[in-house]
Amino acid sequence: MSRAIAMNASTLSRYLTVLETLFLIWPLPAWFTNLGKRLAKSPKLHMTDSGLAGRLLESFLTSEVRGLIYLRQALGAKFARGVVLYAGVDIKPLGEKIYAVPVGELFADVNND
Repeated sequence: MSRAIAMNASTLSRYLTVLETLFLIWPLPAWFTNLGKRLAKSPKLHMTDSGLAGRLLESFLTSEVRGLIYLRQALGAKFARGVVLYAGVDIKPLGEKIYAVPVGELFADVNND
């Protein structure tokens, strides 16, 4: 991981220790039936919901909506509508022809009278 983000491995290790101590991340050990492989593989790091995850999600949503706005402008009349899925219950307008739609709507009965 340190090579991917161009950071010294010992610095990264210290940062990860601090984040784990603050309960902002938690390691999920690799799982293999072979114990040797399990010990050799690196654990996956998971973020806990500390508000930081919410901020990252908010940032992601903002970039998705901006992308849909750009697409709407680029396509003009060819743009039918843009949809962002979310965990709520109501369909919410986010802009002209752009909506936040509950994931559950994917499974709604379209023949419902």
